[in-house]
Amino acid sequence: NISDGTLSPRDLIKRMSEDKLELIALTDHDKVDGILEAQIEANKHGIRFVNGIEISCKVQDLNLDFLNSIDGGLHILGLGFDLEIIQDIYQKRMIEKKNRIQKLVNTLKENGYDIGFHDNLAKKTSVAESLVHNGYASDVQDAFNRIINKYYDKHKDNMNVTEAIQIIHDANGKAIWAHPFDILNFVVKERIDENKVDLICQRLKVLGIDGIEVYYEPFTMKQQDFLEEMQYKYGFLSSVGTDYHAKREEESTYMEVDESLVMEWLK
Repeated sequence: NISDGTLSPRDLIKRMSEDKLELIALTDHDKVDGILEAQIEANKHGIRFVNGIEISCKVQDLNLDFLNSIDGGLHILGLGFDLEIIQDIYQKRMIEKKNRIQKLVNTLKENGYDIGFHDNLAKKTSVAESLVHNGYASDVQDAFNRIINKYYDKHKDNMNVTEAIQIIHDANGKAIWAHPFDILNFVVKERIDENKVDLICQRLKVLGIDGIEVYYEPFTMKQQDFLEEMQYKYGFLSSVGTDYHAKREEESTYMEVDESLVMEWLK
C-alpha cells in the first residue's frame, strides 16, 4: 500500500511467508518507503530480502520510432541497491515534484480555478479532488483530462531510461527491464511483438542495462523462451517477478525457479 497495492509491507511479507517464499524483492512504483518495514519482517521469517524499486521511465532516449506515439514508457527495476543512496536521490526528486505541483496550483488559481489552500494540495490527485469538490470537474479523471494535463507536464515527473539506469548503478544496484512485451501507454499495459522487444533490448544494452525480467508470471512459455534467447543474445542477467500488486487469496503469489537463475548475481 506504499504505491499501488493494498497490504502494508509487513502484512505483505507475512503473506509471502505463508507461501514459504525464500527470496523476495519489494519493488514499489517510484518509492522505497516500505523497504525497511519489509526488511524487518522478512528477517523475522528467515526470508532473504532484496531492496527494490520499479521506476517509471519515459522512452525518448531509446530513439525508436514505434515508441513515439506512446504516452508513457518502460518500467525499469532497481534491485539490490544501497537504500540510503536511493533515498537521498528520491528525496531531492520529491522536493522538485512538490515545487511543480505548487506551481500548478498557482497557475490554476491565476486561470480562475478557486481550489482552496496550497498546503492541502501536495499531490496531483489532491488537486484533482479539489477541482471536483469545487465543481470544476465531474470526477478525478475528468479533472486530469480537461484541466490538470493542460497546465502540468507530467513527463517531468518521470526520468528517462538513461537516468534510471544511472541512478540504480550509482546506488550499486542492478537495472532490469520489467515485464518485457509490455510497455505503458498512459496507464494501460500495451503488448508488443518479439521484433520490438529485440529492438528495445538492443538500445537498453547500449545504455548499460544489466538485465531483463525473463520470468514473469503473466507471460506464456513461448514468451519466456524468447526472453531467454534475448538474455543469452545480449549477455543480460535474468530476474523473476509476479507483479503481485494485490492478488486474491486463491491466486499464486510467487514463481518457482531454480535459484541459480538469480542467486549468482545477488551474492
